[in-house]
Amino acid sequence: MSLTGEPGAPRTRRPGVKQRLHESDELYRLLAEHSTDMISKHTPEGVYTYASSACRSLLGYDPEELVGRDAYEFFHPDDVAEVSRTHSTILELPDTQTVGYRIRRKDGSYTWFETTSRVVRDPETDEVLEIIAVSRDVTERKKVEARLREAETRYRTLVEQIPAITYVAALDEVSSTIYVSPQAEEMLGASPEEWLAEPELFANLLHPEDREHVLSERVRANRTGAPLKLEYRLTTWARRVVWVRDESAVVWGGAGRPLFRQGVLLDISDRKEAEEQVLFQAHLLEQVQAAVIATDLRGRVTHWNEYAERLYGWSREETLGRDIRELTVSPDQIPRAKEILRRIHAGETWEGEFVVRRRDGSRFLAHVTDSLIRDAEGRAVGIVGVSTDVTVRKRLEEGLREIREAERRRIARDLHDVVLQDLAGALQGMQAAQVESAGSGLEQEIAALRRAVGSLRNAIYDLRLEKEQPFVRAVESLVELNRQLTPEREILLTVRDGFPSELPGAADVELLRVLQEALVNVRRHSCARCVEVVLSAGHRRVRAEVADDGVGFDPASVREGVGLSGMRERVLALGGRLEIVSTPDQRTSVKVEMPFPGSP
Repeated sequence: MSLTGEPGAPRTRRPGVKQRLHESDELYRLLAEHSTDMISKHTPEGVYTYASSACRSLLGYDPEELVGRDAYEFFHPDDVAEVSRTHSTILELPDTQTVGYRIRRKDGSYTWFETTSRVVRDPETDEVLEIIAVSRDVTERKKVEARLREAETRYRTLVEQIPAITYVAALDEVSSTIYVSPQAEEMLGASPEEWLAEPELFANLLHPEDREHVLSERVRANRTGAPLKLEYRLTTWARRVVWVRDESAVVWGGAGRPLFRQGVLLDISDRKEAEEQVLFQAHLLEQVQAAVIATDLRGRVTHWNEYAERLYGWSREETLGRDIRELTVSPDQIPRAKEILRRIHAGETWEGEFVVRRRDGSRFLAHVTDSLIRDAEGRAVGIVGVSTDVTVRKRLEEGLREIREAERRRIARDLHDVVLQDLAGALQGMQAAQVESAGSGLEQEIAALRRAVGSLRNAIYDLRLEKEQPFVRAVESLVELNRQLTPEREILLTVRDGFPSELPGAADVELLRVLQEALVNVRRHSCARCVEVVLSAGHRRVRAEVADDGVGFDPASVREGVGLSGMRERVLALGGRLEIVSTPDQRTSVKVEMPFPGSP
């Protein structure tokens, strides 16, 4: 049936419809030509039937170049599927639809469009007559959105990687949680989901002794909009107590309206434990016979206890505000005192023996422990030193040392004269038996016995190392032993004029041990072809150096092990300085310098 009522006649639209379409076209054209957005009309299949002049500035095309072409040929391949889905929805539903996509410009580049479309339908048949679209360039907005997403990703990554809990809390009586970072589960045992599901979880985790104070402070700060800095305890779900530092501030919205509180919780349990330990130790030190001296970071005395008055001869009133080095450090000990101070400022606790002086100028050996004093904020504010006179103890130790050395010599003599001789005889007997039997399969036993003889010789050497011979002769023996252990390596010894044959006190033994450790490191790690040991003296100091041409290493990237740490402690105990110079694939040098009043 036709629209004219005549059977078999072609189907046509009523004149009224055409008139309305014409009027609509004129209106659209008038609006479109004055709009900065691109207005276009399409067939139901997507072919351009009209494009406003804005297409010149937005896409670089003249309107005539678009009319008759399928819009799909301009879409970015990755966006065709999304546009097609929106297109199908437009044809099926009466609502307008908006879609974002990339469209190709005339110069071949792509720009982001956001298009809102609707269809025009025949009012009587509901047939889709055309699609009207309004498109605008949103490239800059897309760039801003991308930057915002990137910034959000960076912020979230930062928040989730720092060693602290980041949180957002409501400005209510219990500071209900709006957001908490994943670190909350590791630190307190409650997952972010559990925090959000239970508004009063924070209040429940507060330690009973801190709950009232913390909540009242938060309520006060929420009402005033003030920032908050608190230290308090939380009880984890595993019933473990954790000390935290809470720093937060109110985030404000438009018109000065407070929105929420944002902050971080940092676990300070270790610091609190250290502070309690320092307080406990300070209490104990008041009960024992030891000098307790505190200074500021520059070394100015701030505390001088009663035992320090007796030990050093200065009254408290005479010392306060003065430099500790003027009161207790001899001029020749100033370099070592500076090195100790450097290590303390770096956060280390220094403990060792140090030659100090009294008010009357007399000197004695003291055992000293120095460490930083920190305030409640964790900042270093001073240094505390505890010292005791170890002169009597040193005399006892020296007596014990002499007894021990005598015993070591006796054991070394017995091992050499009895055990080593028996092992050497057994080795010779086995070698002779092998020769007589023309190879009796004793190779492994002979090799094992030979290793045992070698190990025993090394042990005997170590036992004889202390006080058995003059220092230079002991170094010669040490070098000779290393030559025997590594015959493939050339080891040279140079003793320059002026080097003393004997060193005072225990200096010879300690320096010999340092050289021994340096040569062990060369033997184990250097792959060197040549090693040189140099002993020299001058300017009231003696020097020793072990240098090799091996593979070297980067001292900054190597953790200081027991051997190197022991070498450093021995040298510092002698009032000297240890320097290690090395780079990968270059020579390594271990230098020791120590005071020696008798040198030129």
